[in-house]
This record gives sequence, structure tokens and C-alpha cells, in this order.
Amino acid sequence: MCPEWMKDFKTFAAHVGHRPSLRHSIERIDNSRGYEPGNCRWATAEDQANNRRSNRLWDFEGEKLTLRQILKKTGHDISWPTLHARVYDYGWSIERAISEPVRR
Repeated sequence: MCPEWMKDFKTFAAHVGHRPSLRHSIERIDNSRGYEPGNCRWATAEDQANNRRSNRLWDFEGEKLTLRQILKKTGHDISWPTLHARVYDYGWSIERAISEPVRR
């Protein structure tokens, strides 16, 4: 952690601002760097889950997104397990996996 932040909470608060809500906690933007000015932000649990090193990011409509972010962005009614299976198990493209109707 940034030595300045450890010495003075006001310095920390000046860099990251006040906690937006009880749903937010501090996270590192770039997980390979430390808790330091310019690399921390307030984020929800969902935001933090999408910022894990283990996530695979997919090129989708000019952005790098996780499968969950793609589902949220597109608003498709396909479930995450179905999308995951289509992409990882069946090798479908993202476009095909989200556009093909689910057989019920």
C-alpha cells in the first residue's frame, strides 16, 4: 500500500474519494500494481468479479469484456451456463452463442 496512505487517511480519501455506498469497496484497477494513487477505485462486488486476473476477456463490439459483461450488454435471455457451455465446450463464436435460440 502507498506509504502516504498508511500515514494519513485524509491523503487516501483525497486520492480515491468517499465510498459511494455500502455496496462498494476499494479495488485495484490493474491487479499487477499495488494499492497506490491512480490504481484504485471504489467498485461493487460485480465490478470486482469482472476485474479478476483469471477472467478471459473477449473482443466484443470494440471492447474487451467477460462473458457475463457480454450478456449484460446485449440483454439476451440466454443463461450464463448455456453461454459458457456454447463458447467453451462447443467452441462456438460469441456472436453465434448469444444469437442462436435456446432449445427448451
